[in-house]
Amino acid sequence: MLRYPPKKINDFYGYRTSRSKKSQDHWDYAQVESARHLKQVGYYSLICCAPFMLFSYNEWHVWLAIALVTLLPFVALIQTEKALKNRFES
Repeated sequence: MLRYPPKKINDFYGYRTSRSKKSQDHWDYAQVESARHLKQVGYYSLICCAPFMLFSYNEWHVWLAIALVTLLPFVALIQTEKALKNRFES
C-alpha cells in the first residue's frame, strides 16, 4: 500500500474506516499513514517474535508470539486513527 495506494475511495482495497472515507484528502492521508504504521508493526513483530521461535521452542513462547502478531496490527489501526484525528479534526 505504500508504493501503490488506492487512488479513489472504495470498499475493496486500502485502509477503509469511516474516518478515512470522509473525503479524498482523508483517504489519501490514511493510505500513507496506515502503510507506514503497518510497516513498523511488521518490524516489531519480527523483532519480538523471532527470538522466541529461533532460540527456545517452548509452548508458551509460541502462544506469546501468536498473541503479539495478532494484537500488533490493532496498534497500527489506533495510531492511524489518531493521526487522522490530529490532522483533520484539530
